[in-house]
Amino acid sequence: MSWLLKAEGCNFRNYNHFSFSPEKFNIFYGSNGQGKTSLLEALFIGLRGKTFRLYTSFSDVIQSEKNQASVQLRVKEERGESIISSIFQQHKSTGQVLYCGKKTGRAFLEKRFPILIFTVEKIDVIKKDAGERRNLVDELLSFHGKKNIFQRYIHSLKQKNALLLAYQKGEYSFSGAQKLLHVLNENFLQCSVELMKERLIFLNRLFQDVRKIVKELFSSSIPELGFLYDVSGSSITTAEEGGEILKKNLIERMDQELRAGRSLIGPHRQDIKFLFNQRDSRVFCSQGQQRLLILSLITSQINPLNPPFVFLDDVLSELDDKAQQNLLSFLEKTRAQVFLTSCKKVPWMTKNMSFFSIKNGTINPL
Repeated sequence: MSWLLKAEGCNFRNYNHFSFSPEKFNIFYGSNGQGKTSLLEALFIGLRGKTFRLYTSFSDVIQSEKNQASVQLRVKEERGESIISSIFQQHKSTGQVLYCGKKTGRAFLEKRFPILIFTVEKIDVIKKDAGERRNLVDELLSFHGKKNIFQRYIHSLKQKNALLLAYQKGEYSFSGAQKLLHVLNENFLQCSVELMKERLIFLNRLFQDVRKIVKELFSSSIPELGFLYDVSGSSITTAEEGGEILKKNLIERMDQELRAGRSLIGPHRQDIKFLFNQRDSRVFCSQGQQRLLILSLITSQINPLNPPFVFLDDVLSELDDKAQQNLLSFLEKTRAQVFLTSCKKVPWMTKNMSFFSIKNGTINPL
């Protein structure tokens, strides 16, 4: 189990400098634009070597007219205390991360410091297209050590797309491209079935785990949550079913893929629908219910034996008072170290919660 003891930063977004010592349950509150999300981002970058924001490069976190930004974390681990230092410089695409004075990479940090994160964008998992829901499932798969399976599939997809693009450029004849595509499709199908299998195993376990959580988070009637895994318009319950459908489609649409110059079918285009009382949550859930559904899925993954860091950005909006209190009470009972932002001060403070006011890039403990 890891524990963040102290965090310091310099020239990071709207923070000239920050330094604070977090406790078990940390709540940062303040008006919009004061630096709450930026502080979570700094902690996340310090633990992961990358940001959770979309379309952001490392140079974006550096204050204007400054050459570099830095984040330093002191972390308690089972074998003692560790220092993680991250330095980001203008005009460089990657930052330098040091673990106890030695250069390290994201893979090392990801394995050593598990993180569960909820951002405002996560609510779009339900409302937006299938890609958002797939990304959430694959993100949680990676959290459980299955990232290599996803990476194998992506590698096979890239190989296939490279061939299809090369055919478009005239580098292969139609018959030559067909022969090569047959070979690549065999590996592509194998990797696809493997990924579908892991997704289905995980989803079934996830929705078993989430039954325990919804009783604590939902303030009104307890909903039944579930999912449908869609492959080319058909709901499947096993990877073998999905594999048969995909195998047929790969044969039938081979010429179409060659003409398109890209892969048109596969796990990267499949849909995972979340159900709320056996109905599509995109249509039959309010904003608050959608938010609680996603929160239930994420928080159900808190391992009591090896609790992760939990980052929750603007998580309380759209929730009624009872749902807010339920969520905070649940998180307080876990062993995870929690970092939560809110636009308002939470009225039900307990002795286990530490409050910090954020204003104009300044942290003030209360």
